[in-house]
Amino acid sequence: KKQKVEKTTQKAGGADKGKGAASSSSQPSSQDADAAASLSWSSFDPLEFIERGVTMVGDMTRFTNTPTEDLRKKALEYEVKGTLLNYLLTNRQEQEVLEARRKVKTVDDNLADIEKRYSETKAKLEEDIQKLKKEQESEAERLKKDYEEKLAKVKESYAASEAKLKENAAAQAEKLSKLSKERDAAVFSAGTLGEEKTRLENDVTELQLYAAGQYDEGFSFAIEQVKLLFPDLDAKRLGEADAMNQIVDGKLVPYVPPP
Repeated sequence: KKQKVEKTTQKAGGADKGKGAASSSSQPSSQDADAAASLSWSSFDPLEFIERGVTMVGDMTRFTNTPTEDLRKKALEYEVKGTLLNYLLTNRQEQEVLEARRKVKTVDDNLADIEKRYSETKAKLEEDIQKLKKEQESEAERLKKDYEEKLAKVKESYAASEAKLKENAAAQAEKLSKLSKERDAAVFSAGTLGEEKTRLENDVTELQLYAAGQYDEGFSFAIEQVKLLFPDLDAKRLGEADAMNQIVDGKLVPYVPPP
C-alpha cells in the first residue's frame, strides 16, 4: 500500500513539473506551487499540511485561474495525503489498541497471580487453623484424662484409707470389748482385783488414746493427700475437717457419743 501511494505521488509530481507552457495569468502563486509540491514519506508534515489546508479554504478566489489539470492534480495530491493520514491514524489506533490489550493482559496476569496467591494463603491459613484446632482438642483431651486419672487415684486412696481406718477402729473396738470383758471378769477374781482393775483401766485408756491417735493420724494423712493432688482447693475449708467431727444435715459438727 505504501509503494502504491509513493508511485501515485511521483506521477502527480511529474505531471506538475511537465506543466510549463501556461500563460502568466494562469500560473499558480508561490503558495499554490508549495501546495502542488511532490509528496514523499520523509518530507510530509501533517501539521503543516493542515495549516495550509485551512488557509486555502479561507481564500477560494486564488484558484479562479488555476487550470483544470492543476486542480485535478491538487485533488489527487490531497486525496493521497488523506489516505496517508488515514493510514497513519489507523496504524496509531492499532498501536493504541495493542498497547491497551497488552495493559489489560498485564492486569489480568497480575490479577490471576494475586488470586492464586490469595487462594494459596487462604488454604495455608485454613490448614493451620485446622491443625491448631486438632492440637488444642488433643491437649484438652489429655488434660481431661490426666485429671480423671488423678481423681480416680485420690478416690481409690481415700477409700483405701477409710477402709483401713474402719478396720483399725473395728479391731480396736474388738480389743477394747475383750479388755472390758476381761476387766469385768477380773473384778470377780480373787486377791489383787483392785490393783488388776487399775492396771486394766490404764491399759484401756492407753488403747483408747492410741486408737484415737491412729484414727486422727490416718485422717490427717488423707487430708494431706487431697491438698497435694488438688492444690486449688480452699485450705481454710480443708482446715475445718477433723477426725472427731460428724456430718449432720450436710454440716460438720463435733462428734457427740450416743447416750
